[in-house]
Amino acid sequence: MSHAVGKRVRRGLVAGGAFLLLGGCAATTITPPVGTSKPLAATSQEQVTDVRPAPKVSVSATKPTQSKTVSLLPAWSHLEYALSQPRLRRTKPLIQATHRLLDQGDPQKAIALIHSYRKRRNKENTLAIEYLHVRALTLAGKPENALDRLKHSARLAHRKPHDQQTYNQLELNLLLILGRYDDALRLADQLGTLPSPATLRGSGYKQLWQHLKGLSTQSLRKLQADTTDLALLHWIHLVEVHQQHRFDRYGQSLALAHWQKRYPDHPASRYVLPTLVANSPFRIEHPRQVALLLPLNSRYQGEAEAFSSGVLFMHESDNHPNQPTIKLYDTGLAHQEIRAIYEKAIAEGADFVIGPLGRQAIDQLVSDKRFPVPTLLIGHPTHPASASPNVYQLGMAPEQDGVQLARRAYAAGYRRALIIFAASDWGRRVSTATSNDWTGLGGKVVAQAAVPVTSDHSAQAIRRLFHLDHSAARAAALKKVLTHRLPFKAIPRRRQDVDVIFLFCSRAQAQVINPQIDFLYGHDLPVFSTSHLYHGTQDRLTDLDLDGIILGDMPWILGSNGPRAFRAGGTNNPNTYRGTPLDRLFALGMDAYALSSRIIALRAIPEARYAGFSGQLSSDQSGVIRRKLMWAQFENAKLVAMPQPNASQNEGGSYLHRGDDS
Repeated sequence: MSHAVGKRVRRGLVAGGAFLLLGGCAATTITPPVGTSKPLAATSQEQVTDVRPAPKVSVSATKPTQSKTVSLLPAWSHLEYALSQPRLRRTKPLIQATHRLLDQGDPQKAIALIHSYRKRRNKENTLAIEYLHVRALTLAGKPENALDRLKHSARLAHRKPHDQQTYNQLELNLLLILGRYDDALRLADQLGTLPSPATLRGSGYKQLWQHLKGLSTQSLRKLQADTTDLALLHWIHLVEVHQQHRFDRYGQSLALAHWQKRYPDHPASRYVLPTLVANSPFRIEHPRQVALLLPLNSRYQGEAEAFSSGVLFMHESDNHPNQPTIKLYDTGLAHQEIRAIYEKAIAEGADFVIGPLGRQAIDQLVSDKRFPVPTLLIGHPTHPASASPNVYQLGMAPEQDGVQLARRAYAAGYRRALIIFAASDWGRRVSTATSNDWTGLGGKVVAQAAVPVTSDHSAQAIRRLFHLDHSAARAAALKKVLTHRLPFKAIPRRRQDVDVIFLFCSRAQAQVINPQIDFLYGHDLPVFSTSHLYHGTQDRLTDLDLDGIILGDMPWILGSNGPRAFRAGGTNNPNTYRGTPLDRLFALGMDAYALSSRIIALRAIPEARYAGFSGQLSSDQSGVIRRKLMWAQFENAKLVAMPQPNASQNEGGSYLHRGDDS
């Protein structure tokens, strides 16, 4: 079975479920699946949805929750529960299953499922089903059909204010997707005149703003050339002002204030600008001089230069009157001298230190526990240092990525994992961290296997993990029992006690292993991996072999769209490292500079967040900076960003000035 064929097989699963529903099969006795006792609400900050089809449970699924909390069970759990109910009681769990399919990114399956129960709707759920159908058509890339379907529900939407608000939001979203900006702006104006709760006031304008600022520079310029609507041109101008100063928060606030003075009666001045120019609720303290301690003359020269370029790029873009000076110190490979270099930087006026970079230098520095000024270590010591009020840690440890992967998968409803990792120090570190966090959350590691980095024998390892040899042995034993009068063909069957795969390896290995997983009957298992599979550029030929893999990465990498703008005359071009692993160090350098004025607030206020370029940043009480990643999935050889959790709902509303987005 080819990789592409394996993906097509998956698409037939829900169709089979829908057929059973339409056929009115007899009720089945339902028992909870192994490892699941009841629907679990997300306990971590990552309240997310599952993002790839979950396997059909061989026995059955737990009854989905009846509360208003969004279920985190896979779609199949709701489908199987629906099959156990009388026909008249199936609609509610089927609606829940449809929601989960859409959250997974399977609109075609959701549409097929909707058609199986829409005739059994009643006056209580008719509108909910119509809105669900509209959402499915939109995600399936059929916005015109979705708008037509929405118009059919216009009469019902007027019954309740909440239903009307949902209708308006769906209509505005579809008009924006279709590029009907003049109509969208008129609708937003109409919504602004309707009575609504304070929290929803101006929501149409905010929706318009979010869409416009997400357009590429080319699309924005085309829209500017095509429209004659003066109000829309003012919106476009606002987007240009916002993007032009995206690296300079001080300059951006001045430019936005100038825009507001120029267009005081524009709706954006009332509903959008307050969130962009509002003063941070946290004290931002700018240091006078920042010392940058990096091994420029060493075998890590490339890494050090990429990081320093990120720091200096942000410094060049900063127009704040209290902008600090930057002084660079080369630490080389003389780790034993790092304390002397550190103290020299402080003696020369540094009141904030960024560095050193590298575990050996960090270990040497933290062995002497004197830190007279705030110090941001770029990496983590071998042994966790005792907490010091002046020590902070920012890094890209693979263990952190593994922990985030485990929590993302767990919040998506998966519980039983197979782990495949490269037989290297990196592979063992990330697999161990992931396994520990996974079991700590309540998940189970069913089995794991190390794949040699230079070997092509991964298929045999996957066969053993999937117990396909056991299946072949059962088939051979059956052949001995049956006579020649009962010929049969044995179809291998993989183990059924697993619902997710964690894959930790290089890009080249993944391009071999992922198709083998599909070929060896694992096409219905979601595969999670790390950012090692992607460096910011796409290869439509080889990326086909990564289809379906879900990974977490920096917003700087996943959010790049077109050439990155930078100040004319600047010496640090943000495009220099694009498409290479060093691009992540450039982003980390940008965040290190931003943290020099924000890091004390992050540590002092647990709910504080900074939307950085390397992730959404927060600090624990020991000063370790946590980076919350973005998530994406390979689809048809393209890495497609997935919907991100709403930070304001999941993590509190306390934010420092943002580095990339407002």
